Amino acid sequence: MSPQIREIYKAIHVKGPKGEADTSALIDTGATITLLEKGVVDQVGLKDEAPGDLCGILSCASVRSGIVSVKLPNCREDTEVVAFESDMNLVGMDPLADIGATINTATGEVSCPVGYSYKPSRHVHR
Repeated sequence: MSPQIREIYKAIHVKGPKGEADTSALIDTGATITLLEKGVVDQVGLKDEAPGDLCGILSCASVRSGIVSVKLPNCREDTEVVAFESDMNLVGMDPLADIGATINTATGEVSCPVGYSYKPSRHVHR
């Protein structure tokens, strides 16, 4: 039996209206949202920026939110997502499904099919 990887971090490329940034993010196979650190949000900007409610188990906070595009190195296409400002970078699996990405949780590898037709869905409402 192979050991399971508990956390998967990958390099991501983020594009927004003010610029681009290369950083790393936790790939969360159980999340539906994307979170970006304040420094990344400040650098790339957010399209259609507006306050968004980011809720945890015990409380909610009003944070900056807006649209950015995120690309993983192994994937030809990027995906537009609603991102929320946070203290960490996290990309949920639901937005990655838009580009056909799959995550091998045993190895931590991310794969994207060649020639996949991008189907934006923006899974999250602000």
